[in-house]
Amino acid sequence: MNEDWFDYYDPLNESSLLEIEDDSIFLEWTLMEGSERINELSRQLHTFLNYKFALIRQRYSKSPANNKKTKNDMYIKYSKDLSDLISEYLLLIKIIGASEDNLAQKIQDIMQKAKLHASDFEIEILKKIKLLGGSIWKEIHILSEIEYDNSILLKVVFKTAKLLCNAESAFYFPFSNFYRELEKNYLELDYEISSLLYTNIEEQYDVKSSQPKVKILE
Repeated sequence: MNEDWFDYYDPLNESSLLEIEDDSIFLEWTLMEGSERINELSRQLHTFLNYKFALIRQRYSKSPANNKKTKNDMYIKYSKDLSDLISEYLLLIKIIGASEDNLAQKIQDIMQKAKLHASDFEIEILKKIKLLGGSIWKEIHILSEIEYDNSILLKVVFKTAKLLCNAESAFYFPFSNFYRELEKNYLELDYEISSLLYTNIEEQYDVKSSQPKVKILE
């Protein structure tokens, strides 16, 4: 998985979200999932806290307990599933002409355009992006519960979560403020894990540099 594709933050225009509240297609999406969405917000907050604690363990624990075979097997399975889902997600946003730099704005543009001349193709792609985002959230949550502390995985998760939050704030306009704040929080986690990874690399280099060189006598 290429974790360099993310590097992303793009605030939404709140007024444009309010303007599309009367659109029946997208309002129906929100109304049908109202109660489920509340439960999902609670789970996503719980997931974030899991990763916050995971980052604390990464920073202060010198010997993370990742050596259990069950944890290893689950990590391999779910991290692969997550990688596959992310690849599919990126392909879909590319199909609608979006990227990690303009996804939220592109979603808003399509939703606005649908009020004038709806494109069945673009609407179907949006539905797939929305459903796939839900599947990715589930994988992210499961990985948070496993407590398998892998720095590279955490970085990928944080960057993925930022992208999903940005898209969700466009899809679920009543909860846009929640997702914007959650995106900022994942942005902070991403900054922290990047700093930690850099520090670890520096420490490994210092250890190797300090090791005495052994000359082999012939």
